[in-house]
Amino acid sequence: MTAEPTHMFRRITRIDLLLLAAAIAGGVLYVVLLPGEHPDVAASYALGETAARQAADAFLAEGGYTVDGYDAPPFLRRDPDLLDALQASHGRRAARRVLLEDGTSIPVFRWSLRYRKAEDAGDVSLPSLDVRLTSEGEVWDFARRGSWEPGDHGLNAGRRVDRRAFETVVMQADAPSTDVAEPPSVDFSALSDSLLTSSFSFNPAASLWQGDPADIPLFDSGKVRSVLAQYQTDPGGAFNTLLEPAFAVALVRYHLDRTLWRADDFRIDSTWLSRNQDNRLARIRLSRVEPLYGQQVQADATVSVAGALLNLDVSFERDEGSLTLGAEAGGDGVDFQGQQSGVIKTLNVIADAVQGLLIVVIGLAFVVIFFKRLGARLIDGKAVLLDLMVIAVLMALFIGLLKDAEFTPGIDSFWLSLLVRALLSLFVGCLIGLVGVILSGAADSVARVVWAKKLRSSSLVRLGAFRNVFVGAALLRGVGVAFVLLGLAAGFLFVFPGAAIDFENSQFLYELTWLPMTWQASGNGLFVYLIVTMILLGVATWVYRLRPKAWLVVGAVAVTMALMQGTPVKFEPVVYTWLISGLWGLALGLAFWHFDFLTCFTGYFVASLFWSLNEGWLVEASPVLFDVGLAGLFVVGLVALGAGGVASGKTRSAPVEYVPAYITELKQQERLRSELDVAREVQESFLPRAMPEVAGLDIAAMCLAAYEIGGDYYDFIKLEPGKLAVVVGDVSGKGTQAAFYMTLTKGFVQTLSREGLGPAEVMRRLNMLFCENVTRGTFISMIYGVFDVEARAFTFARAGHNPVILKRSPSQEPDMVQPTGLAIGLVTGARFDDTIEERTLDLRIGDVLVFYTDGFSEAMNQAKDQYGDDRLARKVSDLGQRSATEILHAVAEDVHHFVESAGRHDDMTMVVVKFDRRATPAVASTARQHAVA
Repeated sequence: MTAEPTHMFRRITRIDLLLLAAAIAGGVLYVVLLPGEHPDVAASYALGETAARQAADAFLAEGGYTVDGYDAPPFLRRDPDLLDALQASHGRRAARRVLLEDGTSIPVFRWSLRYRKAEDAGDVSLPSLDVRLTSEGEVWDFARRGSWEPGDHGLNAGRRVDRRAFETVVMQADAPSTDVAEPPSVDFSALSDSLLTSSFSFNPAASLWQGDPADIPLFDSGKVRSVLAQYQTDPGGAFNTLLEPAFAVALVRYHLDRTLWRADDFRIDSTWLSRNQDNRLARIRLSRVEPLYGQQVQADATVSVAGALLNLDVSFERDEGSLTLGAEAGGDGVDFQGQQSGVIKTLNVIADAVQGLLIVVIGLAFVVIFFKRLGARLIDGKAVLLDLMVIAVLMALFIGLLKDAEFTPGIDSFWLSLLVRALLSLFVGCLIGLVGVILSGAADSVARVVWAKKLRSSSLVRLGAFRNVFVGAALLRGVGVAFVLLGLAAGFLFVFPGAAIDFENSQFLYELTWLPMTWQASGNGLFVYLIVTMILLGVATWVYRLRPKAWLVVGAVAVTMALMQGTPVKFEPVVYTWLISGLWGLALGLAFWHFDFLTCFTGYFVASLFWSLNEGWLVEASPVLFDVGLAGLFVVGLVALGAGGVASGKTRSAPVEYVPAYITELKQQERLRSELDVAREVQESFLPRAMPEVAGLDIAAMCLAAYEIGGDYYDFIKLEPGKLAVVVGDVSGKGTQAAFYMTLTKGFVQTLSREGLGPAEVMRRLNMLFCENVTRGTFISMIYGVFDVEARAFTFARAGHNPVILKRSPSQEPDMVQPTGLAIGLVTGARFDDTIEERTLDLRIGDVLVFYTDGFSEAMNQAKDQYGDDRLARKVSDLGQRSATEILHAVAEDVHHFVESAGRHDDMTMVVVKFDRRATPAVASTARQHAVA
């Protein structure tokens, strides 16, 4: 007996197998190829922070600086400009090889220590010092920060003393003394620092300052030794010895030999004398005799007359000749000569402009869509609030975990500082979250209409329903897509050795943040969500709506991704960034077409996270390796969660499907609209379908409801030959309730009218029945009357209704006939019965009777002016010679123009009856439930 296959294996498709194979290949390429292509593999934390601090402390102490009272945390950094220059001159692979073989000579990766006054150092005035070491611990750059003013940090920079440097240079002169046969010996331990700084200064009159460096002779120490020996024999004497530029050059060469650099490799370019320090500071510029791997090395050094090194600023510049030779030699370097460099710069400007313009255009489109759909109540409020919370938390973590973010200056309390930092981070996160909410809200709203199945798994995640097939499959596929993307990036580096990696930041992760994995996850999560939302739920969905073709959708994603440079992988020239972004876009477009949004988001997020943590496993002894392990555990968790969801076989979660609130509301509105349509049809069926055929009467009627259904009604009831009952009523209120009461009243009237009762008696009995069956507070105004064609009479009663307009022929003055009577349902018993009045009108040929509800007389325009009974009566009078249909149309059109855009606020009903023996009986109502044009 064969066991039934599990849900997991039943749902594996050919596309899943292809994705699995591509993911395995991508993972192998990423692990195997990246170390051989990425320059960061030459960096190393092996020296360690402790040894780096000790090496820097030793250098400073030897130079006469105290290291007590300083905080100086060491950080490993890269020099992005130097690394870019190496990649440009030699190519990325050759640059990596150079750094691996001789990384100490060209310090792309270096330890940086910034000596700053410690918080517990009291009021001690300490200068700020910067020391940079190679990855092996050799000093190659040093600076005492600040101006060279006497009051700088409470110290006079020109009076800094380095006794070892001074003694070494004086006792080991480059040239023998010419004026002293044998220089006297000097006991330097007997010389005070004040003597050295007060007895010597640089000669400002020396012609070699800023002169030709080649003319500077070797330093002759005889004169200095003689002065020092004389001081020993005459301690109370006053001395003021002027030293030549050769002494400053000798000091600089001594200090260079204490660093990575060697003095013999440099030539003197120029010398300056700093006069604002009483001629006690000299500045020397040196250049390396031979370029170093295509880089011209230049050093600017500042020394005091007492031997102290105050500054050693080493910089690198591209050697254009070396660059050109490298390119001509057929290497994989980039030719940066004239026109080529201009083209690359132009491409970068164009790329940045296109990227910015595309983001702005798509962003503005989302803003417009968001507010339009928000106004139409088509934005899912629950999803928007959830997205706001998630984006705000991600942004708050991204900002709050930055080490150098100074949120709380002047606050000494640790806990108060932490609280302020957290609140400010959350505030900024909420501001950024609003932007994300606009993008996600608009995209989600549109995508649910156009391509709803792409949001199924992400909707379930919003509800916390992870254990189901849809979410599980999306997570597994997403991890697979991530390894495909990483493999594409590593393979791209292998195929295109001329693509130089663009290192935007010199800082490694542990200098930037306390928790690299958490920090990168929050930043990448936010970036990826916004990019994927804009491109997939925005561009791809829009293209799918226009034409649902795979090549169009995938192509649109690839092109948009390329132009937006939407990958964490950046190259120079920018053409390579376009290519890798397009490849990632192609992979994501295919994944979106075959799978869904959650798959693409997961894949892009995991790939971006691992790429940003590359240093953790590429750099030797990197402290970020732990964070790479955390990222690996996170991916394992995703795989386990996905496998568990797929294995569960559940195709539905506890909440069957995530349905946005506005979708539910729309369905309810649609149901109500459908029910109201049915009610309107039923109500229309209660109105006369055709005008009664009564010889001698020309009849027209209309009934327009303010809403879908209304409380106005009219009816004609044939009683006996030559007699016709006319009813016009207006139930208080509007809408469904009024319509129900209208239907009830219609049944009562039709029953009572056939009992042979007069109009007033019909009203009395109707009032009694209405009060018995309807709760108090509802009433009906009504006119009920009977035409007797043979007797040429109209007998009627009015229950609180509008007057009857009587237009006599040929008179031009209309009459407003208004018998007494209270509305039906207003009062009961004798009070109503005694009030109701019955009146008979004698008619002649051409007379017109108009019955109407207050929807006509109280019609209101934008200025809140009412149409009024008088205007209505005059209009009828003016039209009295026309037929009943023409009168009705003309009155309705006049009212329509009066209200203009103010709209109809009440039900409007009108019946026009013209007494005319020659009239042809009407066969249909003039208007029912339709607006008059």
